[in-house]
Amino acid sequence: MNPLCKSLLQRLLAALLLAPASAMAQNLIVNGDFDTGFDGWEFPDSTPTWSPLDADGSTESGSAHGVNLATGRACVLRQCVALPRSGRQVLSVWAYTPPGQGLGNLVLTYTARRHSPDCTGGSFSSGGIYLPGVGDWAYHALSIPVGDDPPEPDTTVDVRLCVDPARQLGFGGHFDRVRLVPDVIFRDGVD
Repeated sequence: MNPLCKSLLQRLLAALLLAPASAMAQNLIVNGDFDTGFDGWEFPDSTPTWSPLDADGSTESGSAHGVNLATGRACVLRQCVALPRSGRQVLSVWAYTPPGQGLGNLVLTYTARRHSPDCTGGSFSSGGIYLPGVGDWAYHALSIPVGDDPPEPDTTVDVRLCVDPARQLGFGGHFDRVRLVPDVIFRDGVD
């Protein structure tokens, strides 16, 4: 397949994934748009700052700006989310890394747990993705398997937005439009 067709197909699939999920299901993340601040979020390793830079370009909203001043991964935002439904879930975020910083990564991670209303204890699924997007906002998503129907009691997902400074202290970037919604395309687990 030629690169242009492949790129158009990928964008079409991303649009199909976004449209039904946002139209059919409520986002389980509290304050994922960071309209005015960080209500609903915890700061596990460092405190982010609110920025008026917005993924949609809105003057009525903003984003979370996280900076890592340590030598290892710093998770700047965390939210423990209860899952009221079974089936795959899509965890997504828009990320922006300002150019000229050197090496580093913005990271989205999750850990899913059963019988854990506070997101502690053993997990049945975990994962994450690096969020490249230097100089422009970029959409990133991953699918979380939750197979029990209905989900076992107190099934939760620990969502974290992190910054890895691979070689440079003070590396940072922006997070916006964090979503956790049903995966309507691969709901049955068939990829």
